[in-house]
Amino acid sequence: MTRAPTNADLDSGPLVLERRAIALVGGRPIDSLGGDHGIDGVIEFPTDDPARGGRALVSIKTGGPTFPCTIRDLEGAAVKQQAQLAVLVTEGEPCCEVRDAAADTGFYRWPIDGTTYPRVQVVPLDDLLAGRTPELPAT
Repeated sequence: MTRAPTNADLDSGPLVLERRAIALVGGRPIDSLGGDHGIDGVIEFPTDDPARGGRALVSIKTGGPTFPCTIRDLEGAAVKQQAQLAVLVTEGEPCCEVRDAAADTGFYRWPIDGTTYPRVQVVPLDDLLAGRTPELPAT
């Protein structure tokens, strides 16, 4: 079981914090991309096609403000990698323009039960530390 990150983790380096944030959203790190190529982890979930499950890409952004173009880049990566959803974890509270850009990406309808989920979700790190997680299909 992965332990939840604490405020002390903020001082333990970006990679440690990134890994813990990915674990908190239920994902696994993507080591092959390394560095900061925008996608830091992936969350897998079942769909109605047993041969091909669903995926949510996870991007962790720390060390500065987040802009609407970050959402557009993440949505583009999700389309390119054929992921149904994406989660952006931000160090600070995102501005309304970032939340609006995420809302503009629309919704994903999970074929298992018809539940809809925001296609791109923005979750501040403080929310994760408080136990609030993104809305995702059951894994």
